[in-house]
Amino acid sequence: PLYASCWVLGLIFTLIKGKGMNLLGSDLFDLDLIIVLTAYLALSYSNLAVALFAFGQGFVMDLFSAGLNGLFASIYLVVFCAIYFGGRLFDIEGLQGQVMVVSLSVLLKKIVFIIFQIIFSARVPLSTPFLIMALLSALGTGIIAPLFFRFLDSLMRSPAESALDRAKGEAP
Repeated sequence: PLYASCWVLGLIFTLIKGKGMNLLGSDLFDLDLIIVLTAYLALSYSNLAVALFAFGQGFVMDLFSAGLNGLFASIYLVVFCAIYFGGRLFDIEGLQGQVMVVSLSVLLKKIVFIIFQIIFSARVPLSTPFLIMALLSALGTGIIAPLFFRFLDSLMRSPAESALDRAKGEAP
């Protein structure tokens, strides 16, 4: 149920994000829930399952975008690698590790996106406001990661487990 739930959340996020970016007219600042979900799944699932999730979510983004086919699928595979290696450097089960791994993954995603734009397009949005917003996006997504991990943990618990935790005096 966790894996399927993350797929559904990712699809909903992609659709809402696409619609929201169309309304705002910009995607400079974005909190990337797909990266948070990928990092969360890395705690419980095999590398292959997490890589398939990242690739699949990127593929869905490619389907709904007017950009280069395979661009987001490739970017999210790079993000998976960042989460995988970041999880070896930082304790992704701890709050600080979650913030670090997710923030660095978002930053790497932005860097890889710029590299792809340099390779495949003459238009590169490399300016001071873009760099500031990329850093704020990375920091913002990193900060919400532990909160979202906690939210997903509470969703995945059965009512019996929650009642047992409350009886023991543990927080749900």
